[in-house]
Amino acid sequence: MKIVIKMNPSQITQLKILSLFLFFMHWTLEIFSQDLKFLTTNDGLASSAVTCVHQSEDGMLWFGTLDGVNLYLGDKVRRARMKDYGSLKGHIIEQILETETNDIWIQTAYGLYKL
Repeated sequence: MKIVIKMNPSQITQLKILSLFLFFMHWTLEIFSQDLKFLTTNDGLASSAVTCVHQSEDGMLWFGTLDGVNLYLGDKVRRARMKDYGSLKGHIIEQILETETNDIWIQTAYGLYKL
């Protein structure tokens, strides 16, 4: 039994475009997935909910979470300590900023704090 599918030229063009798109998506994922690392609380993240990420001028990765700031050192995660950690109001990090002098600041709903 032979099955024949009839398609008009427009459908053939759409199928070709879809095939190309899927090929490039597979190729892109194959290349970039080799460098991905998933970090969890088992790796040292303060919370599994990451609210922001910042790569500082020196290449370090900073993660803002629902429970503070973490610094990724390439092989481990450590919790960032503020100069006066007791002054931090709110542990939900909204943004991590870096000044021209490479000082790291974190923003919560209650203000800015220098690390």
